[in-house]
Amino acid sequence: MKITFAPLAELHFPLLLKWLEAPHVKAWWDKDVRWTAELIQEKYSDYVKGYKILQLADRTIHKPIHAFVISLNSQPIGYIQCYNKHDFPSHHGYESVDLPKSCAGLDW
Repeated sequence: MKITFAPLAELHFPLLLKWLEAPHVKAWWDKDVRWTAELIQEKYSDYVKGYKILQLADRTIHKPIHAFVISLNSQPIGYIQCYNKHDFPSHHGYESVDLPKSCAGLDW
């Protein structure tokens, strides 16, 4: 058994679309979003470049994000991204001020 991580590339976008619209993924992730090829391109094209754009009240900033497609024996099985948790505000109503400065956030 061989597990590998390939940096996210635009060639993965059709796979992301398929995964994000799958019922077992929809049950947990972006339930209210109807993903299209255009939305995938809009959201993930910057991730391919290694950053996520944040629009603040007074400016736009780029924050590092590292995105990968996970494969098992060369078969894609999932998506993972990591970033500094402090770079992105929580959408779940909890604070991260007491976490270490270099605390990783991980979504898979």
